[in-house]
Amino acid sequence: MIERWPFTKVVIAAVEGAGFPAAVTERPRQGGWQGDPNAPGTTFVPYAVLVPLDASGGTSNGSIADPQGDWRLPYTVTTYTIMWDEAEQAADRVRASLLTLVRAAITSSTASYRVVKVNVSSLGRVVRVDQTDPPFFTQTDAFEVWANKEPS
Repeated sequence: MIERWPFTKVVIAAVEGAGFPAAVTERPRQGGWQGDPNAPGTTFVPYAVLVPLDASGGTSNGSIADPQGDWRLPYTVTTYTIMWDEAEQAADRVRASLLTLVRAAITSSTASYRVVKVNVSSLGRVVRVDQTDPPFFTQTDAFEVWANKEPS
């Protein structure tokens, strides 16, 4: 049985390695508008949100002895910025940081895994969000962490 949390913990650390606040499934407290968006001197701190997506045993393709030994764990990561071009640049930085996970060791209470590939499957479009004035921008990319179970 695979435990997902050790993977998400390593992935969120890589997202944070891009240089701005990040959290899993929610806005980090240090990100976004720091005060009222319309107040003088208010700033917007770019941030990222990581979302673990469904992974099923049917997509694993381990050995005959351990068919659940190899996994592809999908995620999305959304960057939030104040300018449209910053959204793309932030997403670029996150993707570059995620690539550092290749060959990372991930240990759970039941097994050890090795990341063999980070597959970026979708580069999202830039979206303008007009819920605040001034607006902000987002970009959501999708990727998979491919991991192989290490022999015990």
